[in-house]
Amino acid sequence: MTSNIKPASDGQSNRVTFSLTPEMIHQIFAEKPAVRQAYLSFVPRKMKEKEFWTKYWKAQFIHSNKISLLLLQRLLKMRI
Repeated sequence: MTSNIKPASDGQSNRVTFSLTPEMIHQIFAEKPAVRQAYLSFVPRKMKEKEFWTKYWKAQFIHSNKISLLLLQRLLKMRI
């Protein structure tokens, strides 16, 4: 499950890194066929592999934070 893939931080900046193994990439492709299709469409003709995964993880982060914010807003409305 891709939720098991965790970022690493140096503890001094806001920068996080991921070390993706071929097995992790295979797991992402298996769980999300659209990501595999995008990868095949863009890498290496339109972008480098590192750029693809950077964009993917940024999108994942934004999506997860958006969901968290929506849940928080719903909880706050329920308390009023």
